[in-house]
Amino acid sequence: MSLLLLQDFLKYNETQLLQLPCQIFEPIPLGEGAGVGKMKGADTVEMPEGSTLYDLIQTGITHTHASVGVVVRLRKELSLVKDVPVLFAIDQVCSSVEIIIELAVVTSITDGYLD
Repeated sequence: MSLLLLQDFLKYNETQLLQLPCQIFEPIPLGEGAGVGKMKGADTVEMPEGSTLYDLIQTGITHTHASVGVVVRLRKELSLVKDVPVLFAIDQVCSSVEIIIELAVVTSITDGYLD
C-alpha cells in the first residue's frame, strides 16, 4: 500500500515536490520489500544533504524496503513546510488488520481557488 501511495502522490505533486527541500536527514528505517521480504545487510537508508521531497519519494519507490519509512518521513517533512500551503487529507479505512492513510498536498492558491 505504501508504494502505491507514494506513486500516486508523486504523480499529482511532482512539480511542487521538486522544489521542496528535505529538512530531516536522520536514517530512514527499512522494512519488508514488496513481495521480497526483509533486506539483508542493511536496516536503514539515508537521504543526502540537498535532497528534495521528490528524491525522498523516489527512494521509497525504487527501494520498496524503504517505502513505509518514506511515507512516515514524508508526513513529517510536509508538517515542516512553511513556504506553501499544505493540506493533509486523511482517508481512513479501518479494519481489524489495517489502517490506510493518504496524504494530499495543496501547493498554491490561484485566484482564490486551491490548485
